[in-house]
Amino acid sequence: NVPADIPDIPVDKDRMVQVMINLLSNSIKYSPDGGKIIVKTEKEGNETIFTVADNGYGVPDWAKEEVFKKFFQADSLMSHKVGGSGLGLTITKGLVEKHGGTIRCESPVPEEYYPEFALGGERKGAIFIIRLPVTDAGNV
Repeated sequence: NVPADIPDIPVDKDRMVQVMINLLSNSIKYSPDGGKIIVKTEKEGNETIFTVADNGYGVPDWAKEEVFKKFFQADSLMSHKVGGSGLGLTITKGLVEKHGGTIRCESPVPEEYYPEFALGGERKGAIFIIRLPVTDAGNV
């Protein structure tokens, strides 16, 4: 669901599709069967904000920056293996930055984003927040 006030952003469409595929793939891998994933777009000032949130296992504080490093795999933190090369979020961060944006990970999912994700127990969820400039996307 994209609100009507979201302006066109000068980006490489194929690369931004890859960014979203990578984030959705991660959310699917690290969420339990029947888990919930929410994708949201909104405008804030001169930025468009994309969020991908899930109610999966979450990311520990110490790993919130590590997840963007080459070959880091969060499944080493969990009891089960989910596979992958450990490059998806590294590539995602590079593509977002190439477009003049930023990406960060928060976990647990802050209640102000998605109150329905206020979970107890093991599952903390994770949210990836991308901020892209509306007027200047850099050299893409």
